Amino acid sequence: MLTKVALPELEKYKYDRKLAAGCIASCGTLAATIPPSALIVIYGIMTKQSIGRLLIAGFLPGFLTAAMFIVQITLRAWRNPALEPAIRGVTWKERLVSLKGVWGIVVLAALVMGGIYTGVFTPTEAGAAGAAGALLIGVTLRRLSRGNLGHALLDTGRTTGMVFIIIVGILIFVRFLAITRVPYDIGTFLADLPVPPVVILIGMLALYLVLGAFMDAIGMLLLTLPILYPASQALGFDPTWFGIMVVIMCEIGLLTPPVGLNIYVVKGVAPHIPLEDMFRSVTPFVLTMFVVIALLIIFPQIVLILPDTMR
Repeated sequence: MLTKVALPELEKYKYDRKLAAGCIASCGTLAATIPPSALIVIYGIMTKQSIGRLLIAGFLPGFLTAAMFIVQITLRAWRNPALEPAIRGVTWKERLVSLKGVWGIVVLAALVMGGIYTGVFTPTEAGAAGAAGALLIGVTLRRLSRGNLGHALLDTGRTTGMVFIIIVGILIFVRFLAITRVPYDIGTFLADLPVPPVVILIGMLALYLVLGAFMDAIGMLLLTLPILYPASQALGFDPTWFGIMVVIMCEIGLLTPPVGLNIYVVKGVAPHIPLEDMFRSVTPFVLTMFVVIALLIIFPQIVLILPDTMR
């Protein structure tokens, strides 16, 4: 969706196509941390942590990543103005008027996230409230036809079926590993290593970087969490903070070769941009995400400040 909407506009205004493709592919990963996030939900199910708390915890890191992307792009444009030519002929009034169609998204986001944060909704109830709000907005704007409603219900059924199959597999796998006690033995071993816990943490995160070259995000979570989560608890890491760190590393895995899923999605919509150029174009964004990881290690309260104030 982002590629189909944004790339033609960026190319129309003569933006560097490699920068445009890299920006779109990288920004597509932000959905993993900014709620609602399927990866955060799966992490919460596997670790039996509060999904509402986890979703709220991803809010500031997600926006921090977006802000760091903006800073990185601005600095590159400052050094090389040819990457982003100035846009002429569009007034600020026209730009502001063009935002009038996004009010529904803002209302739904405020409804869902505000309900979870204030304790009015559980995450499940917030999803239902969001669906009801979207239905009401569609009816109010007269954009919801019988055909659109049928397609929405069909897509919802397919997605729900896929998610529940994944959850069933997760629960079976976690129960099997719990019986074998392998995760707990590995956690004890890591906790007893004569090195600072942060060194072990960096090793865990580096493992996700390696796995991201060969697996998708859900596969990485299924394979690693039953072992690494008990180890993280033995080392004394906050489970909410650790979950956001893991999810960000999964985001990076969506951009790294050879299995950079987001890159191939953009390539499918924009076949005129060479694949090699796309992988090169995301390198500054991946480095920026490493800076975010470092900031979250140094200042863990960036993750924890919002969930710690929840009702």
